Amino acid sequence: VLLLKTARGELFSFNPVESGRDNWNATVFGASGSGKSVCLNLLLTTAMLSNVTKGRVMVVDFAGETKSSYLQVAELFGGQFVPVVSRRAGGGVSINPFPSPAIALDASGSLKSEHLSFLLVLTNLLLNNTGGDMQAALHSQILQAGLKLCYAHRTAADGAPTYQTLATVLEGMKGSVTDRDRLERVRTLLSGFLDSPDSRFFKNASNVVADAPFVIFDLHGIDGLAPQTREALVFLTTQYVKRVAFEEEGISYVVLDEVAQLLRRPELRALVDELYSTARKHRTSVWTVTQNYGSYVQSGLHETIKLNSTTQLFLSHAT
Repeated sequence: VLLLKTARGELFSFNPVESGRDNWNATVFGASGSGKSVCLNLLLTTAMLSNVTKGRVMVVDFAGETKSSYLQVAELFGGQFVPVVSRRAGGGVSINPFPSPAIALDASGSLKSEHLSFLLVLTNLLLNNTGGDMQAALHSQILQAGLKLCYAHRTAADGAPTYQTLATVLEGMKGSVTDRDRLERVRTLLSGFLDSPDSRFFKNASNVVADAPFVIFDLHGIDGLAPQTREALVFLTTQYVKRVAFEEEGISYVVLDEVAQLLRRPELRALVDELYSTARKHRTSVWTVTQNYGSYVQSGLHETIKLNSTTQLFLSHAT
């Protein structure tokens, strides 16, 4: 349990995952310096040490790699801090979105539909093939065929393909595709993406430990990236969060720090809505933290969060 103190100085014990509550969701409000970070670090320590917690902990933050409040607690519990945009030489995240064959293939050796759909959405986004016209749909058909072939003849023991694999596959499709003009257009789009500076986020092997017990995704700096790159990184982050929240065994924690920043982005707004609405069915405790109460209320999601929370903490300075 956490030991907390009221404004009147009264100590009380608080179990974040008390079985008697309808859900374990919470919100934390407080101005800068009021103790939000201290409170959340204590929560995460409680989560990692608790005997009942067999799931994982994920934090989404916007503080940056030099100002994050969670670096020490992540190091203490063997977690991983992932600065999506790093200013350090050789830093920054690299996420290969292609899952390993052990995860992606079904019993017959075919690419599972949910993984194909995920890869198709992300790849169309990265290649800026997001129009709703017939041309975009036909390009998507070629991409879909290429993504399936990336997993052809791979076994569970093989490594994950990459976008370089997809480029090789598309090159090899010249003899089997009737619409070569559109195939060449898709190859040109992929080549342009692979040659762009932002491809470094997606084209290499992942440096994110997929099964780390405690992961912090820090999105500070993504506003300076190209729109499709920014949207793709947010999309990938939401997929990681959903995996922890909805697919893990045991009790998991998802902490969304400075939620007012998150709610500026449509994809993350939808994520927050989904998390608060369904987390209790998956034994997940969702915490949102904010110092910008006005933006939080104006987001339109505050009623959903309030309705689906059983705990609200208000932190104050002095009196």
